[in-house]
Amino acid sequence: MKSDLDQIIEYFEGEKIALTSSINNYLLEKDYLYAHYQQEELWRIDRQLSHLHYLKDPLYLKKQELERLRDMFNKFPEDDRVRFSFGRRITEKEGEMKISESKRYYFNDTQVLDDALFNLYEGKFKKFKLCLNKPSDLYMYFELSAGNMLNIFMSSQEIMEMYGYDKENYDDEDNERELFILKKIGI
Repeated sequence: MKSDLDQIIEYFEGEKIALTSSINNYLLEKDYLYAHYQQEELWRIDRQLSHLHYLKDPLYLKKQELERLRDMFNKFPEDDRVRFSFGRRITEKEGEMKISESKRYYFNDTQVLDDALFNLYEGKFKKFKLCLNKPSDLYMYFELSAGNMLNIFMSSQEIMEMYGYDKENYDDEDNERELFILKKIGI
C-alpha cells in the first residue's frame, strides 16, 4: 500500500506532466500568454514537488544538485579546465553526501499507525501506545471504549512539563487543571 506522501507526490507528478504537455500545445499554437501562465504554475508545482521529495528523503536537494553538476560536467570536452573544476566539485559533493547519509535520521512514512488504528477498531487488541518522545517518556495512548469510541490521551504530567497549564482555568474546588495545549501550541 502506498503511503499518503507517495500518493501526493504521484498526483503532483501527473500534474507536472499535464502542464508540460499543455505548455507545448500552447507554444505550437503560438499562444505565448497562456504558455506563460502554465509555466508559472509548473514552477509552483516543481517547488511543491521538491518540498515533498525533501520530506521523503532529506538528501533529495543534495542529490538534485549533484545531478545538475554531473549534467554540466558531461557538456564540456575532455580536456577543458572547466570540466576538471566540475569533476572536483562532484567529488566534494559525493563526499558530503556520504557523510550526510551516515548522519541521516530514519524517516518511516509507512501506514503503521493507520494499520494499528484499524486493528484496534477490528478488536484485534484493546489498546496501544505511540511513543512521541522517548527521552521525556511522552506517549499517546489509544483505546477503544465499549461504544466503539476512540479515546486518545496522554498523561497530564508529561504534557504539563512541556506546555504548562492555563492558570485562568484552574478549578480550585475540583483541584483539576484543565489543559489547553492548543493555546500553548498556537492553534
